[in-house]
Amino acid sequence: MFLSVSTAGIEPKIGMENAIRAIKKAGFDAFDLSLHNLKADGNPVESDSYMDFAKRVKKAADEAEIICNQSHATFPPEKFGDEEYNKATFEKIRREMEIAAYVGAPVIVVHATKPMPKGYDAAEENLRFYRSLIPFCKEYGIKVAVENLFEWDELRDRRKPCGIGTSEKLSAFMEKLPKEQFTVCFDVGHAAINVENPEDAIRNLKGKIGCLHIHDNDFVVDRHLVPYLGKADWDEICRALVETGYSGDFTLETVHFDGAFPEELIGVALEFEAKVGRHLINKIKKYKGE
Repeated sequence: MFLSVSTAGIEPKIGMENAIRAIKKAGFDAFDLSLHNLKADGNPVESDSYMDFAKRVKKAADEAEIICNQSHATFPPEKFGDEEYNKATFEKIRREMEIAAYVGAPVIVVHATKPMPKGYDAAEENLRFYRSLIPFCKEYGIKVAVENLFEWDELRDRRKPCGIGTSEKLSAFMEKLPKEQFTVCFDVGHAAINVENPEDAIRNLKGKIGCLHIHDNDFVVDRHLVPYLGKADWDEICRALVETGYSGDFTLETVHFDGAFPEELIGVALEFEAKVGRHLINKIKKYKGE
């Protein structure tokens, strides 16, 4: 089980190549290549020379001797009634799949479309979208991970599960997609916001989870904090991962923690995150009896 962390929090301050070096120096085994939040690097995915960016990322990773274990694509993938956005974003996601695969990621997280206008079925609309990515999965040799997401409830002025956001609905949704090209990215914090205990949601998704977004919150706001700074029960979460036979990596998406620090303290923040991550991986090993 590799320990990984998202680049999303720190890339805006130090750039992708420096982010990769900092992640390696802090003690991580891998990095989650976040392509949806590029700021310091501009918009390389929208350039005709987008693969030059991919080559720079791979070179930095190879030189630092660190792997890319997963990636994250642009979101939202579609906006109802905005065909210009949808066409451009579809091509951007295709390019991001190509970049991620080139850098070495076996899986890329692609969000579902949300929220749904009245009269539309969330499962059917998202099946249509995800199935359109299958040719790219096959061409580039990469899987797409479907994440448990929330959306805003305008009537109640609070967050709620998106159309396929609960573990029960997501589990049923995944049955309709080919396992060769699709898996689940289980986001601990999103499950909490969706009024599910994360450990129960993990059990509901047994056998379907291929990668993780590990972070903590107050079960109300998507805070993306380091584990133990929120309300999640990390003992139970680790037990659930073991009980369900999860065999993937342990990827932190603690972007509001490491991203909050000035450049001079990013290394220290990453080192702290790495120590917490190792602690949790050791829990998992303990519960496995290793």
